[in-house]
Amino acid sequence: MSVTVGTSTQNQACLYPRQFKIFAAFGLIWLFFNDAINGNEVLYTRPVAGGAWTGPTVIRTPVAYGNGFSVWFDGVYAHYSYTDYNAAMGPIYYRRFTPQPDGSVVYSAAEQTAHAGGPFRFTQVAVGTDGYAYIVSGRVSAPRDAFVTRNDNMDGTWLTSAGHPFTLSTLLPGDDMGQSIVPLSNGRMVAVWSQTGINGGRICARRWTGAAWGAKRLTVNASQYEYWAIAPDPINDLVHLVFNDVTNGRRITHGMFDYATDTFFGENAVTPATGNVDMWPNVCYNIYTGEVYCFYDLADDHIHYRIRSLAGVWGGDVDWLNEAVDNLTRGYGCLNCFWNQQACKIGVEYTTLDASPWNIRYNELDVDCAEMAVSTMKRTVLKNLVVG
Repeated sequence: MSVTVGTSTQNQACLYPRQFKIFAAFGLIWLFFNDAINGNEVLYTRPVAGGAWTGPTVIRTPVAYGNGFSVWFDGVYAHYSYTDYNAAMGPIYYRRFTPQPDGSVVYSAAEQTAHAGGPFRFTQVAVGTDGYAYIVSGRVSAPRDAFVTRNDNMDGTWLTSAGHPFTLSTLLPGDDMGQSIVPLSNGRMVAVWSQTGINGGRICARRWTGAAWGAKRLTVNASQYEYWAIAPDPINDLVHLVFNDVTNGRRITHGMFDYATDTFFGENAVTPATGNVDMWPNVCYNIYTGEVYCFYDLADDHIHYRIRSLAGVWGGDVDWLNEAVDNLTRGYGCLNCFWNQQACKIGVEYTTLDASPWNIRYNELDVDCAEMAVSTMKRTVLKNLVVG
């Protein structure tokens, strides 16, 4: 059953689906959102086994809009990045903290300036398996670009790596853009972004080899603005992508980026064409079973999901949550989920109501977390067969 965790006086409280604002760690669910315009980024926690939510704990203040704030949990530390794109020269900030079993946090250092000279639009932080932090963002004014920067320090302070910030792509005036980044195995990273001008809404990616950023690769189909999300598969070095596909009648499409071959592949329908402009899907990869979960709404005030089997077949639509009474908040894409099943659950955060104060809601799926009778080697072979 869905529960209301808290409320916010801004409708962008938990944007965007690719900013990873919910995870499980140390026996708790950790959920983040912004409580007001120019308000606080707050944290609520709840025992994984169930019970009452505790909070709010203020993580940062002020936060102008939720879409400027992102979180990544690396298994030991949580990291946030933040920027205010309305601030004329607002920098990108970074901070690391250790989640505690009682729901408190212990900071590693004072908040750091990861990159100055804004304004920047949105951010996303992620940490490689080798411990290095990365942030992707986009410059709102000249030189307009999507870029990635990297931290040379691993103690909670920030020292920009040589060769960074690195320009992922230049942007045209008026380009609508979105960025994200995820880790794979052995320190490998993949930066993903979209823009409506130069690439016509097609989603782009570059891989980090450990020494350099690779060439820009593009999807075949185009996304509705920034209406997409990603989840990593660190076993097979894949990135799962779901997006509102304008090339095919605004259906939800799933595709993958393969680090080894440096290509997008397998762009197939999750849903039929819907014509729904406001679909903001999200995706979760079950690292134990190899299944992929896609969450979405169909402008019906319901949250649905479908499951892709290890064999690559999408199951039927599951009409999961009915929010027809209060309505899902339209047009602001707050549909967050775990990127991977955690504690045998997939947690989902979303907003309801059409006016302030908006409700921040939570529900979860109990999922299989027992390793299927498929070895990592066989799983890799299957991936290679799909790639061809």
